[in-house]
Amino acid sequence: MKLNIGTLSHEEKQYYDAVWRMNSFSGLLGQQDIHYINHMEREPRRISVAKTAVSDLVRELPRDMSVGLVTARTCPRADVRGFFDMGFRNALLGQIQGLQPEGGTPLADAISRAGDMLDGRGRESTILVVTDGVESCNGDPCAVARRLAATKPHLKINVVDIGSSGGGTCLATATGGQVFTANSVSSLKLGIDRATQNVQVPAHCR
Repeated sequence: MKLNIGTLSHEEKQYYDAVWRMNSFSGLLGQQDIHYINHMEREPRRISVAKTAVSDLVRELPRDMSVGLVTARTCPRADVRGFFDMGFRNALLGQIQGLQPEGGTPLADAISRAGDMLDGRGRESTILVVTDGVESCNGDPCAVARRLAATKPHLKINVVDIGSSGGGTCLATATGGQVFTANSVSSLKLGIDRATQNVQVPAHCR
């Protein structure tokens, strides 16, 4: 899931973007990995906690900010769902709560689409990635991050790394962002909160 948050003014529009990984882990797993995944799949599951954390973030936004939603749930491409102003905030929350994992995660495409929607040249922009590090649609998220860093020097990517996989570290490294690890459902919510603390909003919204 990717969230774009900005003011309704086109000239002053600034965005906060979140790309949210929701599919299952893949690859070779040891007993310790399986124990961790089983723990994270118990209620409240990581997907439930992440939806709650993102919904709380949306509720705390200034009233004159519009919110865009893009989902990254199945190959080959992320799905742009459009923008929601304050009058449609409840509809946005309903879509967030209804999200479920599907047949893959086009993480690279979601990051690319997030980058295309952001300025990143004349003003600061941020993408938040919540991930276990697995791109499942044959994309290269690290290459996308390097391209964005080269073309949009004021865009950064913050990563909430589920399970300390290290797979999303290159996204933050390439763009000057930060990595926050999440090894439990409680630390997942904390990581999302910490990763969004320094997101810039227009001065009149503060």
